[in-house]
Amino acid sequence: MNFEIIVRKKEKGEVVSEKVIKEVEIKRAETILELGFRHKEQVEIIGAIQGEYLPLQVDKISEKYQFCPKCEGRSRKNGIQYADYHSSLSDHKLRIQGYACRCGWQKRPTIHGEYRTSVHPDLTKMQGILGAKMPYKEAEEILEKFNCHKRSANNHVKIAECTNTIGSILSKIKSEEVVESKCETDGLYMYVDGGHVKDKDREKRSFEALLAAVFKADSYKKAANSNTAIPKHIAASAINDGGKTINKYTLDAAKKEGMSKNTEVTAFCDGAANCWSIVNSLKGHCKNITKILDWYHIRQAYDRAKRALPDYTEKLDSSKYKVWHGKPQEAVSKLDELTKELESAKMSDRKIDKVISMKSYLLNNIDKLVNYMERKEANLPYTSSIAETIVESHINTRFKRKQKMQWTRENAHNVLQIKTTIHSNEWNLYEANIDKQLIFKAA
Repeated sequence: MNFEIIVRKKEKGEVVSEKVIKEVEIKRAETILELGFRHKEQVEIIGAIQGEYLPLQVDKISEKYQFCPKCEGRSRKNGIQYADYHSSLSDHKLRIQGYACRCGWQKRPTIHGEYRTSVHPDLTKMQGILGAKMPYKEAEEILEKFNCHKRSANNHVKIAECTNTIGSILSKIKSEEVVESKCETDGLYMYVDGGHVKDKDREKRSFEALLAAVFKADSYKKAANSNTAIPKHIAASAINDGGKTINKYTLDAAKKEGMSKNTEVTAFCDGAANCWSIVNSLKGHCKNITKILDWYHIRQAYDRAKRALPDYTEKLDSSKYKVWHGKPQEAVSKLDELTKELESAKMSDRKIDKVISMKSYLLNNIDKLVNYMERKEANLPYTSSIAETIVESHINTRFKRKQKMQWTRENAHNVLQIKTTIHSNEWNLYEANIDKQLIFKAA
Protein backbone atom coordinates (compact mmCIF):
# COMPACT_ATOMS: atom_id res chain seq x y z
CA MET A 1 0.00 0.00 0.00
CA ASN A 2 1.18 3.51 -0.83
CA PHE A 3 0.41 6.79 0.89
CA GLU A 4 0.11 10.00 -1.13
CA ILE A 5 -0.11 13.64 -0.16
CA ILE A 6 -1.86 15.42 -3.02
CA VAL A 7 -2.66 19.08 -3.57
CA ARG A 8 -5.83 19.36 -5.60
CA LYS A 9 -7.00 22.65 -7.13
CA LYS A 10 -10.74 23.08 -7.72
CA GLU A 11 -12.82 25.74 -9.41
CA LYS A 12 -16.60 25.84 -9.16
CA GLY A 13 -16.53 22.36 -7.66
CA GLU A 14 -14.49 20.91 -10.56
CA VAL A 15 -10.93 19.63 -10.21
CA VAL A 16 -8.71 21.68 -12.53
CA SER A 17 -5.34 20.21 -11.52
CA GLU A 18 -3.63 18.13 -8.89
CA LYS A 19 -0.06 17.46 -7.85
CA VAL A 20 1.51 14.71 -5.77
CA ILE A 21 3.56 16.35 -3.03
CA LYS A 22 4.76 13.17 -1.34
CA GLU A 23 4.37 9.48 -2.06
CA VAL A 24 5.60 6.76 0.29
CA GLU A 25 5.17 3.03 0.56
CA ILE A 26 3.54 1.92 3.80
CA LYS A 27 5.96 -0.33 5.67
CA ARG A 28 6.28 -1.59 9.20
CA ALA A 29 8.51 0.76 11.19
CA GLU A 30 11.53 -1.24 12.31
CA THR A 31 12.73 1.64 14.52
CA ILE A 32 11.14 4.73 16.02
CA LEU A 33 12.99 6.78 13.39
CA GLU A 34 10.86 5.19 10.69
CA LEU A 35 7.58 5.94 12.44
CA GLY A 36 5.88 8.81 10.65
CA PHE A 37 7.70 11.51 8.70
CA ARG A 38 11.08 12.79 9.84
CA HIS A 39 11.27 16.44 10.85
CA LYS A 40 13.08 17.40 7.64
CA GLU A 41 10.39 15.67 5.58
CA GLN A 42 7.65 17.53 7.45
CA VAL A 43 9.36 20.86 6.74
CA GLU A 44 9.69 19.93 3.06
CA ILE A 45 6.04 18.86 2.82
CA ILE A 46 4.78 22.10 4.32
CA GLY A 47 7.10 24.09 2.02
CA ALA A 48 5.83 22.19 -1.03
CA ILE A 49 2.20 22.78 -0.09
CA GLN A 50 2.93 26.48 0.41
CA GLY A 51 4.62 26.46 -2.99
CA GLU A 52 1.36 25.38 -4.60
CA TYR A 53 -0.93 27.60 -2.51
CA LEU A 54 0.95 30.90 -2.63
CA PRO A 55 0.82 31.46 -6.43
CA LEU A 56 -2.97 31.24 -6.29
CA GLN A 57 -3.06 33.93 -3.59
CA VAL A 58 -0.54 36.06 -5.48
CA ASP A 59 -2.82 36.02 -8.54
CA LYS A 60 -5.49 37.64 -6.38
CA ILE A 61 -3.02 40.38 -5.41
CA SER A 62 -2.39 41.42 -9.00
CA GLU A 63 -6.05 41.16 -10.00
CA LYS A 64 -6.85 44.49 -8.36
CA TYR A 65 -4.49 46.24 -10.79
CA GLN A 66 -6.36 45.09 -13.90
CA PHE A 67 -8.08 48.48 -13.84
CA CYS A 68 -6.08 51.70 -13.66
CA PRO A 69 -6.61 53.52 -10.33
CA LYS A 70 -5.75 56.79 -12.08
CA CYS A 71 -8.15 56.86 -15.07
CA GLU A 72 -10.21 53.75 -14.19
CA GLY A 73 -9.58 52.30 -17.64
CA ARG A 74 -8.61 48.68 -18.24
CA SER A 75 -4.86 48.24 -17.87
CA ARG A 76 -2.65 45.83 -19.81
CA LYS A 77 -0.12 43.29 -18.63
CA ASN A 78 3.33 44.76 -18.25
CA GLY A 79 6.02 42.23 -17.44
CA ILE A 80 6.57 39.84 -14.57
CA GLN A 81 8.01 40.70 -11.16
CA TYR A 82 9.64 38.07 -8.95
CA ALA A 83 9.30 38.71 -5.23
CA ASP A 84 10.73 37.00 -2.14
CA TYR A 85 8.48 35.78 0.64
CA HIS A 86 9.56 34.16 3.92
CA SER A 87 7.04 32.09 5.87
CA SER A 88 7.77 30.54 9.25
CA LEU A 89 9.29 27.38 7.73
CA SER A 90 10.00 28.06 4.06
CA ASP A 91 11.21 30.67 1.57
CA HIS A 92 9.56 31.34 -1.78
CA LYS A 93 10.22 33.41 -4.89
CA LEU A 94 6.80 34.37 -6.20
CA ARG A 95 5.91 35.34 -9.76
CA ILE A 96 3.67 38.44 -9.81
CA GLN A 97 2.04 39.99 -12.88
CA GLY A 98 2.71 43.65 -13.53
CA TYR A 99 0.24 46.08 -15.20
CA ALA A 100 0.38 49.40 -17.05
CA CYS A 101 -2.10 51.88 -18.55
CA ARG A 102 -2.03 54.12 -21.61
CA CYS A 103 -2.37 57.13 -19.30
CA GLY A 104 1.13 56.44 -18.00
CA TRP A 105 0.28 54.63 -14.78
CA GLN A 106 2.07 51.35 -14.13
CA LYS A 107 2.43 48.90 -11.27
CA ARG A 108 4.75 45.97 -10.66
CA PRO A 109 3.60 44.55 -7.32
CA THR A 110 5.92 42.88 -4.81
CA ILE A 111 5.20 41.23 -1.46
CA HIS A 112 7.18 43.91 0.35
CA GLY A 113 5.43 46.62 -1.62
CA GLU A 114 1.99 45.26 -0.76
CA TYR A 115 2.60 44.53 2.94
CA ARG A 116 5.73 46.57 3.73
CA THR A 117 7.46 43.33 4.69
CA SER A 118 8.24 40.02 3.03
CA VAL A 119 8.42 38.13 6.36
CA HIS A 120 5.39 36.47 7.95
CA PRO A 121 4.63 37.66 11.54
CA ASP A 122 4.90 34.07 12.82
CA LEU A 123 8.56 34.02 11.80
CA THR A 124 9.15 37.49 13.26
CA LYS A 125 7.71 36.36 16.63
CA MET A 126 9.75 33.16 16.59
CA GLN A 127 12.93 35.13 15.94
CA GLY A 128 12.04 37.66 18.63
CA ILE A 129 11.50 35.00 21.29
CA LEU A 130 14.76 33.21 20.49
CA GLY A 131 16.66 36.50 20.25
CA ALA A 132 15.50 37.44 23.75
CA LYS A 133 16.56 34.10 25.20
CA MET A 134 20.02 33.69 23.66
CA PRO A 135 22.72 35.50 21.63
CA TYR A 136 21.55 36.30 18.12
CA LYS A 137 24.12 34.06 16.43
CA GLU A 138 23.03 31.13 18.62
CA ALA A 139 19.43 31.84 17.66
CA GLU A 140 20.47 31.74 14.02
CA GLU A 141 22.06 28.33 14.56
CA ILE A 142 18.95 27.01 16.36
CA LEU A 143 16.67 28.12 13.52
CA GLU A 144 19.01 26.60 10.95
CA LYS A 145 18.78 23.24 12.75
CA PHE A 146 15.01 23.57 13.08
CA ASN A 147 14.57 24.37 9.37
CA CYS A 148 17.15 21.73 8.39
CA HIS A 149 18.94 24.26 6.18
CA LYS A 150 20.36 27.77 6.24
CA ARG A 151 17.92 30.60 5.44
CA SER A 152 18.84 34.19 4.67
CA ALA A 153 15.74 35.34 6.56
CA ASN A 154 17.17 33.83 9.76
CA ASN A 155 20.54 35.56 9.84
CA HIS A 156 21.55 37.04 13.21
CA VAL A 157 21.18 40.67 12.05
CA LYS A 158 17.53 40.11 11.12
CA ILE A 159 16.94 38.20 14.36
CA ALA A 160 18.25 41.21 16.27
CA GLU A 161 15.91 43.50 14.33
CA CYS A 162 12.92 41.23 14.98
CA THR A 163 13.74 40.96 18.68
CA ASN A 164 13.81 44.73 18.96
CA THR A 165 10.56 45.01 16.98
CA ILE A 166 8.64 42.52 19.14
CA GLY A 167 10.06 44.01 22.34
CA SER A 168 9.10 47.55 21.35
CA ILE A 169 5.56 46.39 20.52
CA LEU A 170 5.26 44.72 23.94
CA SER A 171 6.63 47.84 25.62
CA LYS A 172 3.98 49.97 23.88
CA ILE A 173 1.20 47.52 24.77
CA LYS A 174 2.23 47.43 28.44
CA SER A 175 2.63 51.20 28.64
CA GLU A 176 -0.91 51.72 27.34
CA GLU A 177 -2.45 48.78 29.22
CA VAL A 178 -5.15 49.53 31.80
CA VAL A 179 -5.15 46.86 34.51
CA GLU A 180 -7.77 46.33 37.19
CA SER A 181 -7.52 43.78 40.00
CA LYS A 182 -9.97 40.94 39.39
CA CYS A 183 -9.37 38.30 42.05
CA GLU A 184 -8.30 40.26 45.11
CA THR A 185 -5.74 38.70 47.43
CA ASP A 186 -4.98 39.38 51.09
CA GLY A 187 -1.20 39.12 50.85
CA LEU A 188 1.48 39.64 48.21
CA TYR A 189 5.24 39.23 48.20
CA MET A 190 7.50 41.24 45.93
CA TYR A 191 11.23 41.22 45.16
CA VAL A 192 12.96 44.17 43.54
CA ASP A 193 16.52 44.08 42.28
CA GLY A 194 18.74 45.55 39.62
CA GLY A 195 21.59 44.51 37.36
CA HIS A 196 24.11 46.41 35.30
CA VAL A 197 24.38 46.04 31.52
CA LYS A 198 27.38 47.09 29.44
CA ASP A 199 26.55 50.18 27.41
CA LYS A 200 27.19 50.27 23.66
CA ASP A 201 28.60 53.77 24.11
CA ARG A 202 32.21 53.09 25.08
CA GLU A 203 32.40 56.38 26.98
CA LYS A 204 29.75 55.02 29.36
CA ARG A 205 30.54 52.06 31.61
CA SER A 206 27.09 50.50 32.10
CA PHE A 207 23.46 51.22 32.83
CA GLU A 208 21.06 49.57 35.26
CA ALA A 209 18.07 47.43 34.44
CA LEU A 210 15.49 47.10 37.23
CA LEU A 211 13.22 44.13 37.84
CA ALA A 212 10.35 43.40 40.20
CA ALA A 213 8.69 40.02 40.81
CA VAL A 214 5.24 39.94 42.44
CA PHE A 215 3.42 36.81 43.61
CA LYS A 216 0.67 35.73 45.96
CA ALA A 217 1.46 34.60 49.50
CA ASP A 218 -0.66 31.49 48.90
CA SER A 219 1.33 30.70 45.74
CA TYR A 220 4.54 30.85 47.73
CA LYS A 221 3.27 28.41 50.36
CA LYS A 222 2.00 25.94 47.75
CA ALA A 223 5.22 26.14 45.75
CA ALA A 224 7.36 25.74 48.88
CA ASN A 225 5.44 22.60 49.91
CA SER A 226 5.58 21.03 46.45
CA ASN A 227 9.07 22.29 45.53
CA THR A 228 7.80 23.84 42.29
CA ALA A 229 8.29 27.23 40.63
CA ILE A 230 6.28 30.11 42.04
CA PRO A 231 3.69 31.57 39.60
CA LYS A 232 4.40 35.28 39.42
CA HIS A 233 4.31 38.41 37.32
CA ILE A 234 7.59 40.12 36.55
CA ALA A 235 8.11 43.75 35.56
CA ALA A 236 11.35 45.06 34.09
CA SER A 237 12.72 48.24 32.57
CA ALA A 238 16.03 49.66 31.38
CA ILE A 239 14.55 53.04 30.47
CA ASN A 240 16.06 56.05 32.25
CA ASP A 241 12.86 57.97 33.03
CA GLY A 242 13.05 58.45 36.78
CA GLY A 243 11.27 55.18 37.46
CA LYS A 244 8.08 56.07 35.57
CA THR A 245 8.06 52.95 33.37
CA ILE A 246 9.17 50.38 35.96
CA ASN A 247 6.72 51.82 38.52
CA LYS A 248 3.85 51.51 36.05
CA TYR A 249 4.78 47.95 35.05
CA THR A 250 5.22 46.93 38.71
CA LEU A 251 1.84 48.35 39.72
CA ASP A 252 0.19 46.47 36.85
CA ALA A 253 2.01 43.26 37.81
CA ALA A 254 0.78 43.63 41.40
CA LYS A 255 -2.79 44.22 40.22
CA LYS A 256 -2.62 41.13 38.01
CA GLU A 257 -1.64 39.18 41.13
CA GLY A 258 -4.71 40.55 42.92
CA MET A 259 -3.46 43.61 44.76
CA SER A 260 -6.17 45.90 46.12
CA LYS A 261 -6.37 48.49 48.87
CA ASN A 262 -6.96 45.61 51.30
CA THR A 263 -3.76 43.78 50.38
CA GLU A 264 -0.76 43.44 52.71
CA VAL A 265 2.48 43.67 50.69
CA THR A 266 5.80 42.31 51.93
CA ALA A 267 8.71 43.64 49.88
CA PHE A 268 12.32 42.44 49.69
CA CYS A 269 15.20 44.52 48.29
CA ASP A 270 18.98 44.66 48.38
CA GLY A 271 18.91 48.06 50.06
CA ALA A 272 19.39 50.26 46.99
CA ALA A 273 17.38 53.49 47.08
CA ASN A 274 16.04 53.08 43.52
CA CYS A 275 14.74 49.61 44.40
CA TRP A 276 12.92 50.86 47.51
CA SER A 277 11.53 53.66 45.35
CA ILE A 278 9.76 51.05 43.21
CA VAL A 279 8.32 49.47 46.36
CA ASN A 280 7.17 52.88 47.60
CA SER A 281 5.33 53.49 44.32
CA LEU A 282 2.70 50.96 45.49
CA LYS A 283 1.75 53.13 48.46
CA GLY A 284 -1.87 54.19 48.21
CA HIS A 285 -2.71 51.15 46.09
CA CYS A 286 -2.49 48.60 48.93
CA LYS A 287 -3.24 48.41 52.66
CA ASN A 288 0.38 48.65 53.80
CA ILE A 289 3.91 47.58 52.88
CA THR A 290 6.35 45.70 55.09
CA LYS A 291 9.92 46.24 53.88
CA ILE A 292 12.60 43.61 54.52
CA LEU A 293 16.28 43.79 53.60
CA ASP A 294 16.88 40.65 51.56
CA TRP A 295 18.98 38.09 53.44
CA TYR A 296 20.67 36.96 50.23
CA HIS A 297 22.32 40.36 49.87
CA ILE A 298 23.15 40.60 53.58
CA ARG A 299 24.98 37.30 53.33
CA GLN A 300 26.80 38.49 50.20
CA ALA A 301 27.93 41.66 52.00
CA TYR A 302 29.35 39.67 54.90
CA ASP A 303 31.04 37.23 52.47
CA ARG A 304 32.81 40.12 50.74
CA ALA A 305 34.07 41.36 54.12
CA LYS A 306 35.26 37.86 55.06
CA ARG A 307 37.20 37.51 51.82
CA ALA A 308 39.02 40.76 52.61
CA LEU A 309 39.57 39.72 56.25
CA PRO A 310 40.04 35.94 56.32
CA ASP A 311 41.60 36.06 59.81
CA TYR A 312 38.48 37.70 61.24
CA THR A 313 35.86 35.37 59.76
CA GLU A 314 34.66 34.25 63.18
CA LYS A 315 34.03 37.81 64.38
CA LEU A 316 32.16 38.70 61.19
CA ASP A 317 30.08 35.53 61.49
CA SER A 318 29.25 36.54 65.06
CA SER A 319 27.85 39.85 63.79
CA LYS A 320 25.95 38.10 60.99
CA TYR A 321 24.50 35.68 63.57
CA LYS A 322 22.99 38.64 65.43
CA VAL A 323 21.38 39.95 62.25
CA TRP A 324 19.99 36.48 61.51
CA HIS A 325 18.33 36.45 64.94
CA GLY A 326 16.83 39.91 64.58
CA LYS A 327 19.32 41.80 66.77
CA PRO A 328 20.75 44.42 64.41
CA GLN A 329 21.99 46.81 67.11
CA GLU A 330 24.08 44.03 68.64
CA ALA A 331 25.38 43.18 65.15
CA VAL A 332 26.45 46.80 64.66
CA SER A 333 28.16 46.83 68.08
CA LYS A 334 30.22 43.78 67.12
CA LEU A 335 31.29 45.53 63.92
CA ASP A 336 32.31 48.57 66.00
CA GLU A 337 34.44 46.31 68.19
CA LEU A 338 36.02 44.72 65.13
CA THR A 339 36.79 48.14 63.63
CA LYS A 340 38.65 49.18 66.81
CA GLU A 341 40.55 45.91 66.82
CA LEU A 342 41.64 46.40 63.21
CA GLU A 343 42.71 49.98 63.91
CA SER A 344 44.78 48.79 66.89
CA ALA A 345 46.37 46.15 64.69
CA LYS A 346 47.16 48.93 62.19
CA MET A 347 45.39 47.14 59.37
CA SER A 348 45.13 48.91 56.02
CA ASP A 349 42.37 51.46 55.50
CA ARG A 350 41.04 49.33 52.65
CA LYS A 351 40.37 46.41 54.99
CA ILE A 352 38.94 48.59 57.73
CA ASP A 353 36.64 50.20 55.18
CA LYS A 354 35.14 46.75 54.45
CA VAL A 355 33.85 46.59 58.03
CA ILE A 356 32.75 50.22 58.06
CA SER A 357 30.89 49.63 54.79
CA MET A 358 29.16 46.59 56.32
CA LYS A 359 28.12 48.66 59.32
CA SER A 360 26.78 51.48 57.11
CA TYR A 361 24.81 48.94 55.08
CA LEU A 362 23.07 47.70 58.22
CA LEU A 363 22.46 51.15 59.67
CA ASN A 364 21.03 52.51 56.41
CA ASN A 365 18.49 49.67 56.44
CA ILE A 366 18.07 49.21 60.20
CA ASP A 367 14.28 49.55 60.00
CA LYS A 368 14.15 46.79 57.40
CA LEU A 369 16.05 44.14 59.38
CA VAL A 370 13.87 41.40 60.86
CA ASN A 371 14.29 38.10 62.67
CA TYR A 372 15.24 36.00 59.67
CA MET A 373 15.45 32.77 61.65
CA GLU A 374 11.84 33.15 62.80
CA ARG A 375 10.69 33.72 59.21
CA LYS A 376 12.54 30.63 58.04
CA GLU A 377 11.02 28.49 60.80
CA ALA A 378 7.57 29.86 59.97
CA ASN A 379 8.10 28.90 56.30
CA LEU A 380 7.97 32.55 55.25
CA PRO A 381 10.25 34.03 52.58
CA TYR A 382 13.29 35.91 53.81
CA THR A 383 15.55 35.82 50.76
CA SER A 384 15.12 36.27 47.02
CA SER A 385 16.97 33.02 46.26
CA ILE A 386 13.84 31.10 47.32
CA ALA A 387 11.80 32.69 44.54
CA GLU A 388 14.64 32.42 42.01
CA THR A 389 17.19 35.19 41.58
CA ILE A 390 15.37 37.29 39.03
CA VAL A 391 18.48 39.25 38.05
CA GLU A 392 20.33 36.02 37.30
CA SER A 393 17.52 34.59 35.18
CA HIS A 394 16.63 37.77 33.30
CA ILE A 395 19.79 39.89 33.10
CA ASN A 396 22.94 37.86 33.68
CA THR A 397 21.92 34.91 31.50
CA ARG A 398 21.27 37.18 28.49
CA PHE A 399 23.26 40.38 28.91
CA LYS A 400 26.44 39.14 30.61
CA ARG A 401 27.60 36.27 28.43
CA LYS A 402 31.26 35.74 27.52
CA GLN A 403 30.62 37.35 24.16
CA LYS A 404 31.47 41.05 24.06
CA MET A 405 27.85 42.04 23.53
CA GLN A 406 27.01 45.68 24.16
CA TRP A 407 23.58 47.21 24.46
CA THR A 408 21.61 50.42 24.23
CA ARG A 409 19.04 51.06 26.92
CA GLU A 410 16.23 50.75 24.38
CA ASN A 411 17.37 47.40 23.02
CA ALA A 412 17.96 45.95 26.49
CA HIS A 413 14.54 47.20 27.57
CA ASN A 414 12.90 45.53 24.57
CA VAL A 415 14.61 42.20 25.24
CA LEU A 416 13.43 42.38 28.86
CA GLN A 417 9.83 42.88 27.77
CA ILE A 418 9.88 39.62 25.82
CA LYS A 419 11.59 37.69 28.62
CA THR A 420 9.27 38.95 31.36
CA THR A 421 6.16 38.45 29.22
CA ILE A 422 7.06 34.80 28.68
CA HIS A 423 8.08 34.30 32.33
CA SER A 424 4.78 35.80 33.49
CA ASN A 425 2.85 33.43 31.18
CA GLU A 426 1.36 36.39 29.29
CA TRP A 427 2.55 35.67 25.76
CA ASN A 428 -0.82 34.20 24.76
CA LEU A 429 -2.53 37.23 26.30
CA TYR A 430 -0.58 39.66 24.10
CA GLU A 431 0.01 37.59 20.94
CA ALA A 432 -3.11 38.69 19.07
CA ASN A 433 -2.24 42.32 19.81
CA ILE A 434 1.34 41.71 18.63
CA ASP A 435 -0.03 40.33 15.35
CA LYS A 436 -2.19 43.44 14.90
CA GLN A 437 0.77 45.71 15.54
CA LEU A 438 2.92 43.81 13.05
CA ILE A 439 0.15 44.01 10.46
CA PHE A 440 -0.31 47.69 11.22
CA LYS A 441 3.40 48.29 10.66
CA ALA A 442 3.06 46.56 7.30
CA ALA A 443 -0.08 48.40 6.21
